[in-house]
Amino acid sequence: MEIHSSKYYWHVSNFDIYDQKFGSTRMIGNVGGLDATTSTWFGSKLEYVHGINIMPLSPVTSLLFDQEYVTLEWPVLEKVMPPPRPPFVLHQECALNENCVLIGVAGKCCPTDDGVILGCCDGSSGESPSSMITDEWTALLTAVHAVIDSKSAWNQMLSIRNFGAGNSKSNSLYWVASRPATTNILIPTTPPSSSSSSPPSPSNSSFDPLLQSCSKNSACDAAGMLGDCCPTSTGIFLGCCPVDVQSES
Repeated sequence: MEIHSSKYYWHVSNFDIYDQKFGSTRMIGNVGGLDATTSTWFGSKLEYVHGINIMPLSPVTSLLFDQEYVTLEWPVLEKVMPPPRPPFVLHQECALNENCVLIGVAGKCCPTDDGVILGCCDGSSGESPSSMITDEWTALLTAVHAVIDSKSAWNQMLSIRNFGAGNSKSNSLYWVASRPATTNILIPTTPPSSSSSSPPSPSNSSFDPLLQSCSKNSACDAAGMLGDCCPTSTGIFLGCCPVDVQSES
């Protein structure tokens, strides 16, 4: 029941519950008694909203993230994914490892003469440029990508250096390697409309009928409003309309 509810209220596979503007991220961050948000308590970045719903990466993840949903989710996540880096190769000299240099270690580190690989041998702190997501979140999104493209996900996962405290490289690679073979999966280029979408109204042909109807805008529908809201038949955008739609007026 919990898995079914998660897929129904958190995963936006269609626009029967949430309107197309609100559900464009394909994932809900928080669902409350009277509201839903596309953000988390620590931020609204796509990797946060999706990643916190992916973790922890375990066998149960395959029940939550099936191919049908991921084919809709991945085009959204792909926009924030960093390009794969070459697989990391250890360099024995401390001077050739960025983190070892930062903490002032000299000599041989990766490994030492005794064969011990020091903690600074990661070669990277796992931090990406401010325009990119960090390794920990990249690993989670890459795991989801494996559901529909395990080969590409494997190459991406090999380039990740920091998996965070709640994950590991071995766990992530095992997950990718154990995904069923994926072939002939078509990634949609446009989001599907709700099964209950109404045809465009000739009198309001310049507006998207999915947004104009009160029932197709989450806040308006929750307030019990009927008819047209965004805009009304007189061209007024009500306060319950998505903010970006109101700004267009």
